[in-house]
Amino acid sequence: MMMPTYLRMEQQRLHHRLRLQSHLPRSTVKPASNNAAAPAPVHPSRIKASASAIINVGEPPILKPNLNCRVPLKTRQKVVEAFYKEFRRIYAPFLAQRPTAAHQHAVKQETKLLAESTHMGYQGHALAIIKRLQARPLATSDKDVGIDGVYKPIAPPLSTELSEAEKSSINALVCSEETLVKLGYPFPSETSDEKPAEEEEMPDPRIQCNRCDQRFIPAFSLDPADAIACRFHWGYVRTVMHLGDKQRKWSCCQKPVSDEGCAEGPHVFKEEETALLHKRIPFKRFPPSSPSSPFMVGLDCEMSYTTGGMELTRVTVLPYIAAPTKNTEPRPRPPPLIDELVRTSCPVLDLNTRWSGIESLESAKYDIDTIRDRLSKLIGSDTIIVGHGLENDLKAMRMFHMRVIDTAHLFPHPRGLPLRHPLRLLAQKVLGRFIQVQGAKLGHDSAEDAEACLDLVRARIQKGGTVRF
Repeated sequence: MMMPTYLRMEQQRLHHRLRLQSHLPRSTVKPASNNAAAPAPVHPSRIKASASAIINVGEPPILKPNLNCRVPLKTRQKVVEAFYKEFRRIYAPFLAQRPTAAHQHAVKQETKLLAESTHMGYQGHALAIIKRLQARPLATSDKDVGIDGVYKPIAPPLSTELSEAEKSSINALVCSEETLVKLGYPFPSETSDEKPAEEEEMPDPRIQCNRCDQRFIPAFSLDPADAIACRFHWGYVRTVMHLGDKQRKWSCCQKPVSDEGCAEGPHVFKEEETALLHKRIPFKRFPPSSPSSPFMVGLDCEMSYTTGGMELTRVTVLPYIAAPTKNTEPRPRPPPLIDELVRTSCPVLDLNTRWSGIESLESAKYDIDTIRDRLSKLIGSDTIIVGHGLENDLKAMRMFHMRVIDTAHLFPHPRGLPLRHPLRLLAQKVLGRFIQVQGAKLGHDSAEDAEACLDLVRARIQKGGTVRF
């Protein structure tokens, strides 16, 4: 007697359900319970797809069926073949040594796609991956590999070698001696030890405070009253419009310029005269250049207030990279040649953290003499040093140097000296880059500033005198 049609169909459905359950993990097969809620359907994107495939060298991989997958095997096979084609092209330089690399990554790419896509979005995501693979260049080595979404290109080596034409363009930007004098750079002639023929009157021991302009007598140690003797504004004066009128206010507290300072601390001073600085800590020169001396470096220093004036507390030196990378990714910052904290010779009054970013000198390994020794092993007398307002850095380091490119002079203020464009403005207008952003990080990043100065030189060479803002 023939089985009724409806019973035969029910038996087929039951047999098919049992086959599916046999392929699921044991933990997903639960006995029926009248009290238990029905199990939630398993989303295809959550099923671990099988990566098994048949691999034959010289032919595309052949995927094995996956009964848990809702994407048709025919569609998956077309996708894995397209992946294989692109990986064969990308890995062509080393396929002779690794003949199955393209197979393995094609299957791995398809497995990742299957695990992360719904059956409806599978083909759209596959097309996007193929497009990105088509844009990838040939691998530079068997280490330059990876599937889409995981692959990270190996950065090309940074070259500091410059052509003679590049060196000539850079040399043309070096400040003349006359310019260095106007900018206030230190010169050896200003440190003469010759005493005047006639004895001068006793000099006034008082010094003008660099913050509040009051005159005070510096002391090696301070009492509690001295620690709060200075009332000052740490910001700068700017002009703002208020009810149609122009008003000059402090940027730190938005108070009028006539208001008393909004911050307090000890009186501090900053000596500018080379002769006075030389008496405290003598100046030195860099040694003659050697074949290993770099042609050009970027330099930035941070200074802090001490009982002996403003002293060096950080030095950062970056190399000049010959040319930016060809890809569209941002050029990585070159690793610094030197980036060190420096111990002061006098007690610290204020680390100037708001501007220097320095919160402690406990980890400093150098004092001014030992850091100058290290600098002298790197920089020679013919090395070009690039920076912004470098006369301050050279005075802080107590170094004489004539081969300088100062970006404050390279992009002069239209109203002339003593006005100068801030480095953050030059970086924004010329490089389209925001540096020294308040709130993003406490204080300046000396490596960021040195890098910006080097890039400003590169921009000037590339664009010539056409840079306008």
